[in-house]
Amino acid sequence: MPQCKVDSTSSPTLTKLLKKLRTKFRHVEDDLNEVIPDIAADYTTACNAARPPKRKLEWEHWKYDFGSSDLRRHPRESFRLIGVFLEAEEVAKVRTLYLILAWFKGEKPDVSSEEIRSAVGKLMEAMGQSELGDVDETPPAET
Repeated sequence: MPQCKVDSTSSPTLTKLLKKLRTKFRHVEDDLNEVIPDIAADYTTACNAARPPKRKLEWEHWKYDFGSSDLRRHPRESFRLIGVFLEAEEVAKVRTLYLILAWFKGEKPDVSSEEIRSAVGKLMEAMGQSELGDVDETPPAET
């Protein structure tokens, strides 16, 4: 079974989308947190996993379904989720799947390649800033 670590907190785009969804669906984050262990255990089959073939992106990305306890709907009729791997697959290495986009299927059937690229760009920017934040940013002394 292909396992991975799942990161649902690093993406600023996902955070913003979940906040917006929470106004209509109070338990959307609980619903998402419920499926994360399933995705981590086997990202290729969990939650009706799919690799959208029509998109030619530079990152391996997966699309998932997850249900809504607020609507009491089947996962296929509720929310969608996009996760990306930023690093290539290597033997015996556990990769991190970054969850970057979530939406309600009743409002939007799918996302565009451009939306995925934008979300990945914001994720990479946020990750770069967090890594740079650890460095002492004292300006060099003038001579």
